[in-house]
Amino acid sequence: MVVRQHAALQDQAGGPPLNPIEMASKSWDEIIAKLEKDPQLKAQFLEVYPQGFSGENITDAIAEFEKTLITPDSPFDKWLRGDENALTAQQKKGYQLFKDNKCATCHGGIILGGRSFEPLGLKKDFNFGEITAADIGRMNVTKEERDKLRQKVPGLRNVALTAPYFHRGDVP
Repeated sequence: MVVRQHAALQDQAGGPPLNPIEMASKSWDEIIAKLEKDPQLKAQFLEVYPQGFSGENITDAIAEFEKTLITPDSPFDKWLRGDENALTAQQKKGYQLFKDNKCATCHGGIILGGRSFEPLGLKKDFNFGEITAADIGRMNVTKEERDKLRQKVPGLRNVALTAPYFHRGDVP
């Protein structure tokens, strides 16, 4: 079964709003009720989504926004292009540790990940407690047993600004 990359981004984008830890909402109805209270936001949203607020439209809006999160001229980018002074000695040491510990195996490329689905626990056994639908991961989309517990590897760009971490937001 071939699953488009866009579907994966949509799946990821719809998770955080319904995660009680990340955004503390229980349902799309609850989220929509909050959004409906902002007339300016509602008007702007209707310009792009004439059908109005829905879980599907909100998820699509988040996914489209996430596509714009590109940092092509960060100090790291400058360093990758050969500017040896773009990173501090500590940052270079951190990147070396990142590579030495095989983090780049999954979090590789210019966006440091985001292009594969891997099982959690490559470096240690992650126990998040009772398995939820979110834990099933990629299998929710493909329905293939081999994808059970595989999660989309996040890109690590701006990682200091993106807490909480992991597919359920369990790590602050």
